[in-house]
Amino acid sequence: MFAYNFEADWKYRISTTGWKPQVGLKLDWSSGDQEAGDGKIGTFNPYFVNPGIYSLASVNTPANMTSLHPNFSIKPTEKLLIYLDYAFFYRTQKADGFYRPPRFLSRPAMGSSTGHLGDTFGLMLKYEIDRNLSFDVVTYFFSSGAFIEETGESENISFIAPTLSFRF
Repeated sequence: MFAYNFEADWKYRISTTGWKPQVGLKLDWSSGDQEAGDGKIGTFNPYFVNPGIYSLASVNTPANMTSLHPNFSIKPTEKLLIYLDYAFFYRTQKADGFYRPPRFLSRPAMGSSTGHLGDTFGLMLKYEIDRNLSFDVVTYFFSSGAFIEETGESENISFIAPTLSFRF
């Protein structure tokens, strides 16, 4: 049995002048196990997860997951970037469950026939103070989907992370 992952991140800059608007689309497809207990593991096992793809709130990981992320960004000034992201998350295989980072089975399939794990809305503000110093504010809101609601307690998650970065 093989386990695999495919990720893609497309961007299109609408204009190179003014606020430099850009639209994008991220896609992720990670394999899941087709039949529990058959001795074959089909769930992709990610060693290092890119939080830019799976959300900084760390509510999911690329194991048995298919996601689509339309996004949009603008630069009102040379120092300020505003980035908006929306993501839809689904189970790739309905016989497999839901995984959290790094790859813990958070919820087994439990016979649920729905695949919708949930959606996230993200906003990032990045301000470059100078060439070495920047200030970021990243916020995400995760809304539980039907699978999460059907298989146990479900709650929506809000996440905010202000970060001051020094590069040398």
